[in-house]
Amino acid sequence: MKTSLDHLPAGKQRELAFVVEVLTDAFAEAIAGRKAGGVKDGQILKIVLFGSYARGDWVEDPVGRYFSDYDLLVVVSDEKLTDVLEFWDGAERRLLAELSSGQRLRTPVNFIVHTLADVNAQLARGRYFFTDIARDGIGLLELPEHPFVEPQPLTPQTALDEAQGYYEDGMASASGRLQLAEFAIDRGLNKEAAFELHQASEHLYNCLLLVLTLYTPLCRARHNGDYAERRTMPMAADFGLSISGLGGLRSA
Repeated sequence: MKTSLDHLPAGKQRELAFVVEVLTDAFAEAIAGRKAGGVKDGQILKIVLFGSYARGDWVEDPVGRYFSDYDLLVVVSDEKLTDVLEFWDGAERRLLAELSSGQRLRTPVNFIVHTLADVNAQLARGRYFFTDIARDGIGLLELPEHPFVEPQPLTPQTALDEAQGYYEDGMASASGRLQLAEFAIDRGLNKEAAFELHQASEHLYNCLLLVLTLYTPLCRARHNGDYAERRTMPMAADFGLSISGLGGLRSA
């Protein structure tokens, strides 16, 4: 995996070093005093920059008010440590506070947390999202002797079968929410209708990401209700979505 950030301005390199510091410090605080197996000796094995800042095609458009985020994959040693609310809420809150102050961080940060075993399983299955990270990602922090496995190709038939399953499930869920919204509208329950329409939109958006990339952070967020409610959904542009075909997709 690449490790050089020479393609980034010095200010961006300093920001990323600070973000790594925030993540590692907040994680150390979160596991301090824990006694559970896999937690008390838990480790961050890797922090990987991926997406537009790794590829070099990030956007900073003050006129259009669009700014690319830093996209980070945090790889941990145990599945328990992927619980966002329990172990990563402090890091998220501090990063948001630092972004608001603008003193040491002026670029938004999005990070996802997976175990090394999970990432390697996804690479072995040829999942586009993870193979793109392995190919284009830049290691900001890496402990020795914890490598990613070599990505394997995903057969077109397997990709089609998985995408079809995601499509059918997602459309069924969205359709049910739309029916509930119509029921509420017919009875003048406008607040309830708005809620169900919002839920339908989320289901459709989640379905889109799954069908086109076979991955979405919302899969993990769904297991942590409070976090899912307050975390911003990823933008389609953040995944570099292209309707031209699954094989041409890039993660951003």
